[in-house]
Amino acid sequence: MSLVAATGLRKDYRQGGDVVAALRDVALAVEEGEFLCVTGPSGSGKSTLLSLLAGLDRPTRGSVTFRGEALETASSGRLAELRRTGMGFVFQDFRLVRHLTARANVRLPLLFAGDGEDRADELLERVGLAARAGHRPHELSRGEMQRVAVARALVHDPAVVFADEPTASLDRANREAVWRLLSELHTERGLTLVVAAHDAEQVPGAARTVRLADGRMVEPLRRGTDG
Repeated sequence: MSLVAATGLRKDYRQGGDVVAALRDVALAVEEGEFLCVTGPSGSGKSTLLSLLAGLDRPTRGSVTFRGEALETASSGRLAELRRTGMGFVFQDFRLVRHLTARANVRLPLLFAGDGEDRADELLERVGLAARAGHRPHELSRGEMQRVAVARALVHDPAVVFADEPTASLDRANREAVWRLLSELHTERGLTLVVAAHDAEQVPGAARTVRLADGRMVEPLRRGTDG
C-alpha cells in the first residue's frame, strides 16, 4: 500500500462566471521513504496537487488516500488529526508566527499533536540555527526563516513532508542550503518527501520526478533520462 495515493484527481475553481480546472485526472502514488519532485511551470497545478495530497483542500472529483484512508470523505477533525500526527508542510512564504521566537515556532505542531518529545532545540541545531533559537522572524534572514520552517515541519516526526516551492524566494546560496538539508534528512531519517519546484535540477536527492502541464500529469521522469 502506498503512503499517499491519488486517482482521478480533479480540482476546479471559479473565476467570475467561469470554471477553471487547476488539475485534470491526475493519478500519483508516493511510496514510504520516497523523495519525489513535482515540477512544472507556474500555473501548472503543483501547489494545488500538494494541497490535495496533504488534505489541506478537497478535490472536485477523485480520491486521495493517506495510509489507505480516504481524505476527501474524512471529517475536518479527522483531517486535522492526520496532518498533526503524520504530515509536515513547508510553505514558500514560511508562515512563521511573527511574535514567536524560532524555538516557539518550531514547537507549534507539538501543541496540537498531544504527547510527543520536544525536539525543537535538537532540530534547530540540525538546521544550523541553535544560536538563533531566541530570535523572532524579523530578526532572521529569509534563508534562516525557511530553515526554521523546515524544523517546524519535522518536530512532530511526520511520515511525510510536503514542501511547496520552499526555495522560490531565496537566493542561490540559501536555495542550495535548503535543498541540501532536505536531501540529507531524507537520507538520514528515511523521511518521505514530496516537493514542488519549477526545475527538477534544483532538487538534489530526488529519485523521481513527475511533471505537470496545464493541470495534467505528463510522462514521469527519472534521474538520468532524457527530457
